[in-house]
Amino acid sequence: MTAQPRNFLKQIRLVRARAPLRLSFCGGGTDVSPYADTRGGCVLNATISRYVYGTLVPKSERSIGFRSFDYGTVVYWTQEEHFQFDGQMDLVKGVLKRFELDKFRTE
Repeated sequence: MTAQPRNFLKQIRLVRARAPLRLSFCGGGTDVSPYADTRGGCVLNATISRYVYGTLVPKSERSIGFRSFDYGTVVYWTQEEHFQFDGQMDLVKGVLKRFELDKFRTE
């Protein structure tokens, strides 16, 4: 998947995603790279009827905001800031970095 960071925020009005929660009973982590690439993997897991939700709404401001309802936290990053993986909202930062939104442009 190739991201288009310069135009991505201009082209969308709303992105909403939902993913089921997964319970890992054993072998968690052996099914992903790099471990699985060299040793193979075997995992026993199940999904449950609980979900995690995410919504991305582009705004005209030159920042990205994230609100965690379960932790009661709101975090904003400006265009000039670089994400620091410091244990705070690192999963969200990783997703934004994957889609190159850490280099976002809204002008």
